[in-house]
Amino acid sequence: MGNIYTGSDVGKSGLRVRESDSSPDVSGVTEIVLTAADFSITDDGNGTITLATGAADGNTLDEAYDEGGAGVGRAIDADTGAVTITVSNTDNNGVLEITQNDTTNNPATLTITNTGTGDTITTSNALGEVFTVSSTEIVGNEIGADMDFRVEGDSNINLFITDAGLFSGMGAIGMGGAAVNTASVSVLPPAFTAVASTNISGLRVAPVGITVPTGTTTIASSLHLVEPVLTATGTITNAATIYIESAPTEGSNNYALWVDAGKAQFDGEVEIDGALNHDGTTIGFFGTTPATQASNQANIVGGPITGVDTVDATQLSNNLIEISGAVNAILAAIQRHGLMAP
Repeated sequence: MGNIYTGSDVGKSGLRVRESDSSPDVSGVTEIVLTAADFSITDDGNGTITLATGAADGNTLDEAYDEGGAGVGRAIDADTGAVTITVSNTDNNGVLEITQNDTTNNPATLTITNTGTGDTITTSNALGEVFTVSSTEIVGNEIGADMDFRVEGDSNINLFITDAGLFSGMGAIGMGGAAVNTASVSVLPPAFTAVASTNISGLRVAPVGITVPTGTTTIASSLHLVEPVLTATGTITNAATIYIESAPTEGSNNYALWVDAGKAQFDGEVEIDGALNHDGTTIGFFGTTPATQASNQANIVGGPITGVDTVDATQLSNNLIEISGAVNAILAAIQRHGLMAP
């Protein structure tokens, strides 16, 4: 008989083979002992003996977890390569499912700790790297594909969306609605019901506190807009840094622009194409002293001016007013104040 068994069985467990003589050849097996409960032995009747564990292909993951004692096998030292799970093309299986059923203690379902500086998570598809979490940043669409990112609300499927393909791949952002090809960033919330007796806005910018450190800060603001840098390969009829398309019509008072308090500073020209309505008691076009008032002019060109009947006589006498257009109301007010003969 050939050399089927060599060496000593001292210290072995599980299968124990004892030969009837001192020869290394197993010529006469007198005893086979199975010391593990999940082993089985079969004889096909033709001299072939088969030994198998309780699982046909080895331990299950649960058995491996408890190998050597409850929970002893839960740690894996991947010292010779990564642990891989592969699903073949036609297997029709998921790759990994994790279910947390502990609703009493509610522990974390998944914890990943990276003590180094390499990427913590990297996900890829057939095109390449899609999502990466590193020690310094979180990157989506690393491959630069036409792949969008979308956050849904309770009943709004486009609460926030980035459309990577718009504007020749430069991308666009939509808040409240889908990104559009008419703006780089658009705020397009769907119709909704506001909270009763509460002021409401489509967009509100309200910093709660900005600390300005030592030094000189030339401008501090809640909103800072800079002119669009336009390249006119075509024809641009009108261009503006701020464009207000229309005013509401549903209120008791309706305004396209409302400065509720404080001064409004205009360092350049102010052009008004329409009626100018003055509802106050005085009009102060210029400086606060006669000297600065006399050195300036108000050029009022175009449509009618209402409310001029309340202009203070001192202001009219201290200002040089050059008027082009409809002047009857202005002249009548000047005459009434005795500054011009009828």
